[in-house]
Amino acid sequence: MFQKVKKIARFWFCFFTVLFVITLFTTLQVLYHYSKDLPDYKHLEEYDPPTVTRLYTLDGKILDEFAVENRIYTKYSDIPPMLVKAFIAAEDQNFLKHEGIDIQGIIRACLINILNVGKQKNPAGGSTITQQVVKNFLLSNERTISRKIKEAILAYRISRIYSKERILELYLNQIYMGNHSYGIASAALNYFNKKLSDLTLDEVAVLAAIPKSPSTINPIKGYARTVARRNWVLQRMYDEQYITQEEYEKAKQLPITLKERHTVSFFKADYYSETVRQELIERFGEDAVYQDGLQVYTNVDEKLQSLATRTLQEGLLQYDKKHGWRGPLGRIDLPKNPDTDKSWVEALLRFSTPPDIEPFQVGVALKVTDNAAKIAVVQDNNNVSYGSIKLSTLSWARKNLNDQTLGKTVSSVREVIKIGDVIAVRATSQPDEFLLEQIPDVNGALVVLETVSGKVLAEVGGYSFKKSRFNRVTQARRQPGSAFKSFVYLAALEQGIPPNTILEDSPIEIEQGYGLPIWKPKNIDNKYLGPITFRQALERSRNLPTIRLLLTLGLEPVTELAERLGIYTDAALKRSTYSIALGAFETTVLNIANAYNIIASGGKRVQPHFIDRVYDRRGNLIYSTKTKNVKYLEDETLQTPPLLADAYDQVIEPEVNYQLLSILQGAVLRGTGARARALNMPIAGKTGTTNDSCDSWFIGFNPNILVAVYVGFDVPRTLGQKESGATLALPIFVNFMQNASKHFDKREFDIPNGVTFVNVDYNTGELVQDENHTGRHVRDVFVQKAPTDDTINQIFDTVLE
Repeated sequence: MFQKVKKIARFWFCFFTVLFVITLFTTLQVLYHYSKDLPDYKHLEEYDPPTVTRLYTLDGKILDEFAVENRIYTKYSDIPPMLVKAFIAAEDQNFLKHEGIDIQGIIRACLINILNVGKQKNPAGGSTITQQVVKNFLLSNERTISRKIKEAILAYRISRIYSKERILELYLNQIYMGNHSYGIASAALNYFNKKLSDLTLDEVAVLAAIPKSPSTINPIKGYARTVARRNWVLQRMYDEQYITQEEYEKAKQLPITLKERHTVSFFKADYYSETVRQELIERFGEDAVYQDGLQVYTNVDEKLQSLATRTLQEGLLQYDKKHGWRGPLGRIDLPKNPDTDKSWVEALLRFSTPPDIEPFQVGVALKVTDNAAKIAVVQDNNNVSYGSIKLSTLSWARKNLNDQTLGKTVSSVREVIKIGDVIAVRATSQPDEFLLEQIPDVNGALVVLETVSGKVLAEVGGYSFKKSRFNRVTQARRQPGSAFKSFVYLAALEQGIPPNTILEDSPIEIEQGYGLPIWKPKNIDNKYLGPITFRQALERSRNLPTIRLLLTLGLEPVTELAERLGIYTDAALKRSTYSIALGAFETTVLNIANAYNIIASGGKRVQPHFIDRVYDRRGNLIYSTKTKNVKYLEDETLQTPPLLADAYDQVIEPEVNYQLLSILQGAVLRGTGARARALNMPIAGKTGTTNDSCDSWFIGFNPNILVAVYVGFDVPRTLGQKESGATLALPIFVNFMQNASKHFDKREFDIPNGVTFVNVDYNTGELVQDENHTGRHVRDVFVQKAPTDDTINQIFDTVLE
């Protein structure tokens, strides 16, 4: 009997020995096979996850963010210990003990899955945190045996090389946390609007609950599931003795209180942000902008940007109302008795609200009489508020005709509003009254530059970014009209023509070439002033003297200057004709603003720039506009603090530049920009109007800032026969400057050394030497020594020849 038992024991010993050897050999073969061609895990040493690029204002407020994955990288040392414990308790209870693979966890998961067969439950997982790092960084998400084997091999190798802290740092920064959140820091902000260090125990448990199923277990999309999972995490933390029973009981009773990040007040300047985004992509590439976590400090001034947005919108609204009512947004069918039958509420809620409706509300006319219309507005909480629009408030709502003229005077509300009309309304201080409004179809742009540096302090590219991302500061190409005249006169001043030269304001006909009609330009008022001074011709923006001056100069000096100042490119200028004198060639608002800013900065090429400096994710400076404008004076070395020379190129001689600046000041004092005199500060500027009043411009500046305003339709058509730069763009400029001037010290324009001031008769151009001279005179600016009548005539005769 004993021999028989011994024989059986020997058999099983041999069997298991052979089985062990075969299993070991097979395992080694499998490991060897799958160990080949594994991904290189050593790049984890320099982990650079896609992180958020942030834009900041001049004051350091967040302006915007760009990212493909909303992630904020956090070092392990900055992660609260309680948060680490919560994730270990929830995801990998043996994390601190095993070497990448948890054999106990795998066996436990297998047993649970066997017990759950046929119960339609999700299979339990045995993956460790280290294995999840491998899956997230090195392998795909495919569910195959080969992938799991590779995952286990890599997890073991990684655990032998990297510390537990490093593995946790990788894991907690990489995981997806639902609600467009990648990593724990981003999730803390998006769910609770908190930094990691400010999280409470129950909030820590919520974050640890999410990775199991981010799409269904998150407090926004699955509140009940998240509460249950959070409480399970708290239970696990208590079981592992990470928290006390009192902490556990208290935390699990708390509701999940969300404070989503979108409630944080970011300073919004959408057109400005988009311009910066495009420049960053051009400079660094799209991947860098959306993945490399750049820290971008822009030049946008919060106060000026807000003021610019509000001022342009108000100006466009005022123009739009001045030109009458275009009709309702749409119509809905009303029941016979809308006061009792509220079916119309659903129809109004379904109405396609224009994206640029703010700051107005959408209302529907329920009842209309001659004297008033009863209006209903559905509020955000679906409650309905009622009010009336009275006839006395509709004087502006005469019908808008195709040529921007007005129909007959409004004598009844029924002429403007019909029952069922869906309209834009504005609430008043009276709870039962509304005002009729309409969203302007005209558009415009406003840009503000700091004169001495070229910093773009504010940019508004249109009435509403939500409706149209097309930026009318940088992308729209429009004729500058008479705003270009300044550069014709500047070219003449560079040729030595003095500002009191007499030009002729009278009819002219110009041959344009074979097969082309004769050009017969006119002044905007169809009047002729006869002999007129150079200064007066520009101040009053007269067309015909400007064309005669260009004929005298020839095209080359003007086109060369336009290219030098960046208004036009060489390619555009090759097809130029004499109509360039009246601004017939298209350019951008920013180009024109830049050209005038050269005048404002004393003739120096101060380039406009939106970005001040850029840092990479590690805080290294990788771009700065300041570094471009440093020059060492002679005898300076890198070992001594440098004296900064003026690095801006002098593209216009200071004396000649000041001659034009003086005339542009005169345009405000006596000419088409006279409305700006009310500002009571040093202002120089020029209006601009194109043929048929399709475009309206004003570019004005003081010693601190330059402001360029443009108004026009996106598809060019007349703004109205009586509209011009002086009536439309200039009032917007004035309204802006009235408030913007509060932020700057009042000072005068700098006067260069090489100029002389001489009293000149404003109408005749003759020098005024008699103190008893009764005619109108101005202090004109001449280069170097004071001229005489003979030298002036000699100069101009030479140029004419």
